[in-house]
Amino acid sequence: MAWRLTVLTDAQQKPGQARRLENTLSLAHSCVHHYRLCPTGARGSRVEDWRCSFSTPTTTTTSSMPFDIDGGLVFKEDTIRLPACRHDLQHQSLFVQRRQQSRSKHGTRSLAKTAINALLNHMSNLKVDALRPLPQHMVEKLWTDITRTGADSLHAWQVFAKTGHFGRKFVKTFSIPCVQCSCRFLQLAVKAPLCNQSSWLTTLTICDPSNGIAQILSLAKLNGLQNLYVQSNSPPSQPQEATLSDRILRALATEARNHGALSQLETLFVDNQRDVTFNSVQYLNHFPALTLFCAHNCSFPKRKKLKLQIQGTGWHLDNGDDEAGSFCHYMTLQHAHNSSRLPWSTSVHTFLQHRRDHVSQDDRPILDVEVYPYWTSKSYPSVPFNFEASVDRVVCLLRDQESIAKTMPVPEPPMKRRKLNTKKAEAFGDLLHGFT
Repeated sequence: MAWRLTVLTDAQQKPGQARRLENTLSLAHSCVHHYRLCPTGARGSRVEDWRCSFSTPTTTTTSSMPFDIDGGLVFKEDTIRLPACRHDLQHQSLFVQRRQQSRSKHGTRSLAKTAINALLNHMSNLKVDALRPLPQHMVEKLWTDITRTGADSLHAWQVFAKTGHFGRKFVKTFSIPCVQCSCRFLQLAVKAPLCNQSSWLTTLTICDPSNGIAQILSLAKLNGLQNLYVQSNSPPSQPQEATLSDRILRALATEARNHGALSQLETLFVDNQRDVTFNSVQYLNHFPALTLFCAHNCSFPKRKKLKLQIQGTGWHLDNGDDEAGSFCHYMTLQHAHNSSRLPWSTSVHTFLQHRRDHVSQDDRPILDVEVYPYWTSKSYPSVPFNFEASVDRVVCLLRDQESIAKTMPVPEPPMKRRKLNTKKAEAFGDLLHGFT
């Protein structure tokens, strides 16, 4: 709320009139607002404009407002409060904005349309037990209608995925554009009621440097995570807060070794993270299912030096020779057949889609979650990426088969039963039989 007041300072006006007016304003608004009164006109002029601005008090109040000692003017302060996030991440909306349905004045023309409208109006009450008795073609028809109307929330996707009628081709991608939602997502993913739904989370893309270390470490509780992509939204020349580092990878590896966390993680892509160095390779063996690690614009040595340092670690450089699960082989074929250059992030997502269709042996439905704040700059992720000219900036490591065999859980041998010397107990029992 702002006020603008004009005071005439001619010869007929008394000298203390402006000061009395200032005191009157302070008495009128002292119980409601803080006030600031400062002249904006030049000194010596016959007309001066007095600007009186009011601001609502915050939680921290001071006895006196800061002012300039030499000029006596009060500093202007603007307090901006972010609007509260009203997205319901816990149950209904779940990362998608539900569209408003247009109802016809004449109603529906079939009972099937009426049943679908009734289902759309009660999506939050839908249970998997109501869909399992239905045939597969009817379940697919219901999901098609739900997707067409925009009611395909995370809750609805989970219910339809549990029916058993969908396989790995049942892919759904959810984007989280809200900053507050992106900060709360990793916390809600390990809590109720998302704890059951997080087990379906197979691919996670993070592009938010505001996530704290505790939120990144909570990824260890996502047991169903298969692909993790830590993306950057700024070019390497610009400084950026690190989302992933060697210390965070070491903490995640410790959770995987001691508590079996991230037991299904197969691929790990890191983009423009300067704190990820060659020291992180020693922690990759603690993830039992990890077969591909790819770093782009990270702090790795040159390719010739890397070949010597990587010996004996259980990993080898991806030269494009292995067709199964090779990122370099896939990128080489893509650049050979397509003249257009795709951005790096698009290349990663297309490779993950190719991998789940041809390499992955898991037939479960696939859920992709992309954490993209609305302020994310699209200039750097949309830059076309030339793979052949940027081979030195890309480090892709494939796991040795011997290393996979060593990290697989070995069944423990059956415990031998301890021999009990019961002969003496039976002899004493016979001797004392007559005394009982």
